[in-house]
Amino acid sequence: MWKWFQPGIGLKRWLAVLFLGIVMIALGVAYWLAELYRTVAFPPIAYWLTLQFINQWVRGLLFVLVGGGLAWWGWHNLSRNVVRTLVPERADEQIGLAQLMYERKQAERGRKVTVIGGGTGLLPVVRALTMTGEPVQVKVILSAAEQGRIVTLLRDQLGLTGRQVIFPVGDHVSLWAELADGRLVEGATAIERLENGLPIRRLFFSRSLRRIRVWENVESELSVDLLRSYPPDVNPDAVQAIREAEAIVIAPGRLYTDVLPTLTLPEIGAAIRMSEAKRIFICNIMTEPTKTDGFTVADHLRVVREMTGLEMDYVVVNEAPISPDVLEKYRLEGAEPVRLAQAEHEAVSRLIFADTGEATTLVEGAVVVSGALITEEPQLIPYRSNGEIRMRELAIARHDPQRLAPLLGRILQEKL
Repeated sequence: MWKWFQPGIGLKRWLAVLFLGIVMIALGVAYWLAELYRTVAFPPIAYWLTLQFINQWVRGLLFVLVGGGLAWWGWHNLSRNVVRTLVPERADEQIGLAQLMYERKQAERGRKVTVIGGGTGLLPVVRALTMTGEPVQVKVILSAAEQGRIVTLLRDQLGLTGRQVIFPVGDHVSLWAELADGRLVEGATAIERLENGLPIRRLFFSRSLRRIRVWENVESELSVDLLRSYPPDVNPDAVQAIREAEAIVIAPGRLYTDVLPTLTLPEIGAAIRMSEAKRIFICNIMTEPTKTDGFTVADHLRVVREMTGLEMDYVVVNEAPISPDVLEKYRLEGAEPVRLAQAEHEAVSRLIFADTGEATTLVEGAVVVSGALITEEPQLIPYRSNGEIRMRELAIARHDPQRLAPLLGRILQEKL
């Protein structure tokens, strides 16, 4: 019951009004009963039912205690049933209406930040945003190819509600990649399995092939123009989350299936371009075998700009070394640490302020914010075996939320 009085829930004044209303109703009923007692002859049993053989002060205390217990029991069960009705996905949790309302109120406070990405790479970013030392209202726009596991982790580990986790498009859509030789590849899984290193020219969403050929009665040979003439409907909640954001964070993940697909949606790209929010790109720690071999931070930003037309304000880069044992495991899979840029790369520049002597590094026009940002704790990593998703424990390099939080906090507070 005490949870109804905790700060931040915004209900104490209304609970006081409710209590006052109940007291006034009780007084009104008491006046009626007193008048009836004076004017109506009650049967002898009324003497015993109203406990008139007990001192009035003791009698009043008994009624208050019993009534309070009944009120608590009724309100407790009413609260649980309201939660089950409004939030059925949390019906099995030991959570009351007060706790649910507190979580919702907390989620609506502070700076509005929208995170775009997919995969486990966005989890440390969302956690870091909750550790910046000031209230932050986070919404996550997931990759359309994302599975329910990430949604569960965002909800159970980070406390995000269903309104805070948004899919950019609905069902019956497919992700397509056009390769440099003109071939088309359908689906995030097929794109991830590409091993010939052939560059991806562009990414786009289309309605599913079955819908185009059967539901839309289209029999023409598949082409980029045909597929792009059947774009999916973009979730208006995703566009609204971008429009309201004070900062837009691009989380690390698979560049061509977690990051770029959402950004290539025309409505999403237009909303970001029109937004005055800070654009923060958190770069991957390692390259992706056969997809981003040899990519630098500058290459990641360049590909984002070429495929989406979007430029970043900040790019967050890890500068801590990776331990030899973990690095060797990555290299066996064909991955390497992502460097800032090639030594001679024209996209890197340094600004030195005459009044302070401080230097700022820019990559592809984005301010570089760097630090020792990784942890190498063992983690459960999903992998596919014989068509099934299984888990294995490996020591891998991941962004450390505790190290990432101060950098993000400084950017949000405009101290960089």
